[in-house]
Amino acid sequence: MRGLVVVGTLLAMGYGLNVSGFSGMASGFVGGVGIGSGAIIMRGEEATGVARGGLVRLTQRLGGASAVIGVILGLSVGGWEHGWIWGSLGFGGGAMLGFGAFVVMRARGAHEGVRFGEANDGQEMPKTFDLTDPQDVLKLDRIREEYGALLADESNPYNKSLYRPTSILPYPKPVIRNALETLLDVAEERKSSPYIDFAGKSEFAAETIRSTLIMLDDFLDVPPDQLPTEPRANVRIGAQFRRESGDTRRFTDWQS
Repeated sequence: MRGLVVVGTLLAMGYGLNVSGFSGMASGFVGGVGIGSGAIIMRGEEATGVARGGLVRLTQRLGGASAVIGVILGLSVGGWEHGWIWGSLGFGGGAMLGFGAFVVMRARGAHEGVRFGEANDGQEMPKTFDLTDPQDVLKLDRIREEYGALLADESNPYNKSLYRPTSILPYPKPVIRNALETLLDVAEERKSSPYIDFAGKSEFAAETIRSTLIMLDDFLDVPPDQLPTEPRANVRIGAQFRRESGDTRRFTDWQS
């Protein structure tokens, strides 16, 4: 499809130049690239950075579709003379709509305890991962990617909290631990895979994975309504839950 986008963009630019000079050529470029790239994202083609499944994929594709509609509307309003301005605004607005949908749906899912990776693509995760199977490696990467996105999500109400409920994890806690420990085995050269390359950055990759494993310990099997998000209260209540459950990993008696 990328070839068709290039050809279509060149034709649109040529027609726009003939109709309205350089402004028309710019409008043709914006129209071709905006509609083409939006359509590619909407289709979820490989090598576009679109997630392989779950909520992220859904909202990214929604953003692609919205961007296409935005460009078309922009070109309709601005014509060949000013279409490049309105088309650019339409593309940006459509992309932001997709991002906004992601934020809203993610927040709603976190509130309701939805596990996005499990609930939205219906693909069961294996208990062990075969590093010679490219599909298992893709699953490993997806788990790592979605868990990392959760940790970096500043819109999450627990973003500044030490302890978080397991209900907001994209996959069950044991699945994430198993995936990270498998990747750590590769990074520390206890295992190998033809589909994973940590060459030149093994120690950095291993340290990153170890850090995220430590953070995984701080996800507690606690109902969200019983675990406050305010940092000091979160530490106090979370430590109490840990003490009562007998989990002493990384435990500090914050009340002493």
